[in-house]
Amino acid sequence: MKQLVFTVLLVALFAGLSFAGGWVFDEAVVVGNAIATDEGEAAVNAPGFRIPYGVDVDNDGNVWFHSYYQRRIAVGDDSTYWPDDLTIPSGDSTLVVGTYPIMVLEPATGNLDVIQFLDMPDGTVDTTWGSGRGMARDPEGNIIVAVDDNDRIPAMVYQIDPSDYSVLNAFENEGQNARPAVDAEGFVYTFPLLGGALNILDPFDFSVYNSIPGVETLSRGICVSADGKDIYLGSLNGGIIHFHSDDGVDGTYEVADTLVQEINGTTIAPNYVEMDPNGLLWFGTVEEAAMKILWALDPAQDYAIVDSTSFTWWGNTAQTDTTTGGYAQPKYVRAPRDGAFNTDGTEFYLADMYSYVIKKYVWDETAAVAKEEQLPREFMLGQNYPNPFNPSTTIPFTLDEMSKVELRVYDILGHEIATLINQNMSTGNHMIEFDASEMASGTYYYKLVVDGQMRTRKMMLVK
Repeated sequence: MKQLVFTVLLVALFAGLSFAGGWVFDEAVVVGNAIATDEGEAAVNAPGFRIPYGVDVDNDGNVWFHSYYQRRIAVGDDSTYWPDDLTIPSGDSTLVVGTYPIMVLEPATGNLDVIQFLDMPDGTVDTTWGSGRGMARDPEGNIIVAVDDNDRIPAMVYQIDPSDYSVLNAFENEGQNARPAVDAEGFVYTFPLLGGALNILDPFDFSVYNSIPGVETLSRGICVSADGKDIYLGSLNGGIIHFHSDDGVDGTYEVADTLVQEINGTTIAPNYVEMDPNGLLWFGTVEEAAMKILWALDPAQDYAIVDSTSFTWWGNTAQTDTTTGGYAQPKYVRAPRDGAFNTDGTEFYLADMYSYVIKKYVWDETAAVAKEEQLPREFMLGQNYPNPFNPSTTIPFTLDEMSKVELRVYDILGHEIATLINQNMSTGNHMIEFDASEMASGTYYYKLVVDGQMRTRKMMLVK
């Protein structure tokens, strides 16, 4: 199998960035347990719903969601009711088995549809046996649903018509599913959670249109640019693996780089990745992570952070702000597994695993969400010139104040090749010459570390 190369490209951080508006918590639009609200049982509209793992919103504004666990409702002090159990024949007796239904909430009326059976394209009926693994919406408004494998079904990816809940297409994945993604042409991107082939499905029949074989990493989610040229796979081994094809789905994808592999020495394992309608790349970690973040990066600005403060993490607080039932207030983020934007990008829905709710956020142009102390100060690392080069090149960078500076060169395997600077340097523009006379042709990376903050760029040596 092909071994992925994890490069050391890290996101650029900008100090004093003033955000024009931000995401503001609006409501827990789905509530599965009274403990998760201050309104008690009156707020519960999806009884027993817990451990959200997928969410999307269709073109009519209906909220689709599913869970990693079955619904469970306590009855009395010590008994539990499983509302989605089915009784099925088994030889001369019967079995009681649980399903993991797909649910659809119509916010305007409060109507909740619980989908346990799926009308398949061949006329058969499938059952929602598998745990939820994430959702997406295609350009026609159909909902793409990924479910896990178990002893009854393989890992499946369904394309569901929201008008009648019928399955238009289905794909059997190799093992557990990661969250799927869809580009602007309707191609569906799937990946098995434990690693394997990253498949691109034809929107007309879900046949494999293109594939990236042998991707050896653990992942819970994938996202893609609208034109299909850039695929981003959140790696639980660290970072976001960025694949690129100049020709999109009709070309060959190669690993371009690995984004946000670490920050200030802390390995970042994205638990969730999402591309919003404006082309911003969102990623988030889990509550147990050393660095608890939910950030938006702008690919057009060399993956600069453009939002990092709209969302408040429970694990980053004193954890004293709880509901009347003693549970974390639903406004807090704990472990994002899936997210979805409505069609005009003004609403954002979050499936947060450690909760009983689907959270709704709204975009507020006037929201003052930026916090100066949360953002590192500014410095710049420029592109080397000439590039490609042989045998020497100049690496420019700018400091806004006296700083401890390290500048190192790495090969494509991440091995350090040279240390060019390791000292305090003054404010201003700096140009460092690098001589590669003793090095072989190929791609190299240079990393600038300024007071613990990092930038990385790529250069090409051609002899």
